[in-house]
Amino acid sequence: MNPSDLKRKGIEEFSQKKFDESIRTFKKLDSITHNDNYESYAHYALGHIYGKEKLDPRKGISYLKKSLPYIRSKKEHFQQHQLTTYYLLADFYYTLGSIDSSEYYLKEGFNIYLDHQDDFRFPTTFIHQLSKIYYRKHEYHMSQAIHDYGLKHIKGNSQVMFLNKLSNHVKLNDSTGIEETIQLINKNFDEAKLSGNQYYHLSIYTFNQKKYHETVKYLKSFLKSYDQYFKNSDDSFYSRDEILLRNFYIARAHLKLSECYKHLDKPKEQLSSLTTALEYYKKGKSSPHIDITSIGLEIFRSLEDYNKIHDINYDVNYLDSAQQIINEEFSVRSDTNEIMKYELMIQNYYKGKYADRLEKKKKYYWKSYEYFHDFIWQQQKDDDLLFHFEELNTMQDEWIKFFSQSYIKDKNFDDLAKALEIIENAKSNILKKRSSGLIDPDFMTYIKSDFLISDKNNQKSVSPKFTSKDLKKYFEDNYDDKSFISFYYTKNNFYRITFNEGQFDLNVIKYDDTTLDKLIEVFSKSNYFISRDFIEQLDKFGKYVLPDWVNSTDNKRLVISPYGKLNSIPFEVLIFNDKYLLESFATTYSYSIHYSKNNLQKNTIYDEVNTFAIAPFANSDLQYTEEEVKDINADYLLNQEATYNSLQKALQNKKYNVLHFATHSIFKSIPQDSYISLYPDKSTKSRITFDEISNINLQHINLVVLSSCQSGVGAFSKGEGDLSLQRAFAYADIPSVIAGKWKVNDKSSAIIINNFYNYLSEGWEKDIALQKAKLLYIENNEHMYYNPMFWGGLVLNGNNNALVPPSIETRVRKLFH
Repeated sequence: MNPSDLKRKGIEEFSQKKFDESIRTFKKLDSITHNDNYESYAHYALGHIYGKEKLDPRKGISYLKKSLPYIRSKKEHFQQHQLTTYYLLADFYYTLGSIDSSEYYLKEGFNIYLDHQDDFRFPTTFIHQLSKIYYRKHEYHMSQAIHDYGLKHIKGNSQVMFLNKLSNHVKLNDSTGIEETIQLINKNFDEAKLSGNQYYHLSIYTFNQKKYHETVKYLKSFLKSYDQYFKNSDDSFYSRDEILLRNFYIARAHLKLSECYKHLDKPKEQLSSLTTALEYYKKGKSSPHIDITSIGLEIFRSLEDYNKIHDINYDVNYLDSAQQIINEEFSVRSDTNEIMKYELMIQNYYKGKYADRLEKKKKYYWKSYEYFHDFIWQQQKDDDLLFHFEELNTMQDEWIKFFSQSYIKDKNFDDLAKALEIIENAKSNILKKRSSGLIDPDFMTYIKSDFLISDKNNQKSVSPKFTSKDLKKYFEDNYDDKSFISFYYTKNNFYRITFNEGQFDLNVIKYDDTTLDKLIEVFSKSNYFISRDFIEQLDKFGKYVLPDWVNSTDNKRLVISPYGKLNSIPFEVLIFNDKYLLESFATTYSYSIHYSKNNLQKNTIYDEVNTFAIAPFANSDLQYTEEEVKDINADYLLNQEATYNSLQKALQNKKYNVLHFATHSIFKSIPQDSYISLYPDKSTKSRITFDEISNINLQHINLVVLSSCQSGVGAFSKGEGDLSLQRAFAYADIPSVIAGKWKVNDKSSAIIINNFYNYLSEGWEKDIALQKAKLLYIENNEHMYYNPMFWGGLVLNGNNNALVPPSIETRVRKLFH
């Protein structure tokens, strides 16, 4: 038979499910043909049959890879099966849990499509598989971005695409997106032809809203529809691996039913659902598919949880069963994919939770955190990274509580170091990404990038974990003349970890934000007519939040790493032992010790302070800003000169190392809508938004001064911090930023800023220069001592080193500082 007849014969045998005969035919075709197209088709067909029908994905991969050199060498006239080869490679690698390899071939194949779109249909399967990979990796925003691209370019309607889009909206708790997608599904598809997965996704949404009875109804509707859907289908259409995978979806639904019954306090029904889930897992486990593996782990952990809660004596340790699944996974491959990292994080958390000895608990909780850390740093989208800090917050709080209590009990420094590592890792993670050159990619940036080859290793190094040894060395090297306080709080506990004069300490007190909320209210309203009660609140909160050593230490510089609401407080205005903290310390605010460690390396000493200033409203409502920018010995743009284009042009001059804004800054509840105002010129932009700040060429700038209202205030985001304009400049890789915590008084601000620049030019460190500027203002305006609203709003974030070498006079004064 000639190659054409053999190809036709092999296809016919395949359609009749005579797989062994089809294999023999395609092997014969492979052996006799010298035509590259026939040869690549034979490899494609053999790969398909071995992987999907014989459930031997490794053998399938070996055949598919044989055709890659030919496909890669082609410049034109591609055939559809050649693109499908990439999809099958990705599918089989995914089945085996080699997620990186799966993603690699999907990206390579999709780029072939992009370069030769006339040869192919739009590869919906590629979009679906890529989106599924990111969904299973718990990167829901990335999954959604991939889906959105697919839905924009696909011709016609895809049930799978719409259902997966619904699933993403549910995971992200997007009620508007859920409603819109359900309407699209109902509009475009006959309910009888739907698999019922829409009911499962809606059950997750209602479950998250704690509507457990409604969730049960949705899950039962799913099981009924799913069963009916496949009763009406022709199984000959489905490959064997797809049929086995149905057990995953059924097991998943019964597992979620068990969670509902747990919350409804129906233990009998809970156990019944868990048992059913286990039965379906066992039916599907002959498939090597990683989704089956993942659901098995969840079921075993839930069974262990059930037995512990109900104090049931049992012969089987279900956590051991889960561990066996994990061990079997790693016995067949050496890599740890992102799906398994997540599972290992959860597995070790449960092993720590139910450990019968303290040392075991320490071991497993720390292992769990290490997997969490690595898992977090593989998130490509910023929103996914922050989503998991929110989603897994309870687990992080448990780790912090445990290691803190262990330290208080035994005074083992290793426990304090672990508590501090976890606390500081919960801060400024997007900032760490930006400072390492990692971006927040859209779909096309992602698909064209070599992320799997280059950026992945870079991401691992963005936020290295502090060991006990690292921590001691970091503070010994950088805190010889400084003290440090890190804050964190949960619903019940307030954590304070300090370093002062070579000694670490950790305190846990009951969390009470009553006084804090009162202070924040005054600051946010920028009320300059303060009451005596306000001063008493500053004193009360100072005693609550500050350690005793602030009144006795010889150190005169303090670095504070705040958290949550504490970002709204300039600690300098707090009172301790009848003195403002300002009177005892030059204070700097740290984004996190992980970021600070990298930021300390950016310490540049210049010959002189060269400032460029901008004051767009000097002749209107900010009259003192003209005097401000002229007094600081800066080059400047005033009023109508202070436009966006003029600023961009001026900043092309690399001599400037300080950028000074004396203008309005507008804080919005949506951080990306916050902006700095420029002169309202119709021919160009009149504002710089949060996102646009990083687009301005600021590489030569060491310090940005935002002498503007509320530039240091922003919405709080777990895993990051306050998303203020000050942070936007940090994203632009500015080492130091001075910003305002409330609506600054432009007259007093102008005086303080002028004093600050004088001290800065004399070679004082930035934090000391700002402290001395404020103290000089108070000295010359004694009546303002009891009203910190006039002098306390400007704070320094980031690097606090000097900008220029100290003058001889400054060196002498430092001996007595």
